[in-house]
Amino acid sequence: MNGPPDDKEDDEDDEDEDDLVRAAIAGDAGAFDRLVGRYTPRLFRMIRAQVRDAVLTEDLVQDTLLRAFVALPAFRRGARFFTWLHRIMTNTVGEHRRRTVRRRALDGLIRPGDEPTEAADAALERGESHERVWSALAELPEEFRSALLLREWEQMSYAQIAQVLDCSVGTVSSRLARARQILAERLGTE
Repeated sequence: MNGPPDDKEDDEDDEDEDDLVRAAIAGDAGAFDRLVGRYTPRLFRMIRAQVRDAVLTEDLVQDTLLRAFVALPAFRRGARFFTWLHRIMTNTVGEHRRRTVRRRALDGLIRPGDEPTEAADAALERGESHERVWSALAELPEEFRSALLLREWEQMSYAQIAQVLDCSVGTVSSRLARARQILAERLGTE
């Protein structure tokens, strides 16, 4: 009987998460460490898919976790911890991109609005078509990119994505369809 035990495990995980969040808010560093251990691999995969640089990914994961730790007292009870953490991650990556573009624009390396790119030798190693896919993904509006990353990289269901992005399942479906349409147009595929 696989159905009921899985549901019970999900409920227990939720309760366990609620207990960990309460303990972390109360100052239990071990509880926060357990929450971090639970979600760090997911954060790493999601940020890595966006920035494509392992060292930068580690820095952004650490920055996200530090921001979460500082903001923990403001965590709204009853909310999902990963949903909250995902929003912090999205803001952290977005701020990094804006800083990088401004800094490079000031240095005369790129025009404002251009996305930073990796070193030419790394792009050559992966091949031009792989680079085109990553560039097209980076150019997607955040709402579409987030939905697509959660679905394709995290293998989340539409319902899970809706919960993380705080929107309806129908909105998730339309964002995914639009993201795929934009990518197909930019890549010239069906």
